[in-house]
Amino acid sequence: SGSIVYNTYMQNYGWLTDKSNNSTNGLLGQGLRMEAFKVKLTGDLAKYYDVYYRAHVQNIGWGGGGQKGPCSP
Repeated sequence: SGSIVYNTYMQNYGWLTDKSNNSTNGLLGQGLRMEAFKVKLTGDLAKYYDVYYRAHVQNIGWGGGGQKGPCSP
């Protein structure tokens, strides 16, 4: 049991409400930047699995990826 929970920090807005399991998080059609994001697992998923991620950064490209920590270029 458990889920994946994520949140985005949007330009001019700050942190939005947590979303989970395929729900869209962000502001569509407003031309604003997503400046940061958070991802975590809950419940039993957090005990047995890790979150791996990569981010594409404007003017830099794809970051090196991360696991339970910052993603750096």
